[in-house]
Amino acid sequence: MESRLDPASQALLQIFLRKVMFLLLIAVVFACVAPRGIPLACTLLQAQAVIGGAMSIALGLAARQRVDGPSLTYWDEAMAFSAIGILAHIGTRAFA
Repeated sequence: MESRLDPASQALLQIFLRKVMFLLLIAVVFACVAPRGIPLACTLLQAQAVIGGAMSIALGLAARQRVDGPSLTYWDEAMAFSAIGILAHIGTRAFA
């Protein structure tokens, strides 16, 4: 799939995947260490997704990127962080 994307989209996708892996690593470590690990890790992941989404929105505004641009933009990254936050919220409720 990645080979069909333009170079700017490929770069943004690689950076986004690194960010997500870092957030998941922190959440997994927190889940292993904390006594009530999974709900707290989901809450932590949800907070990290909100911060990541807010930063993506700020970067999209600063770069004056279009929401419906021809390649991947920070707005797409913000939507992906929103989806991660929603899934983490569902996880928090499911494991509580």
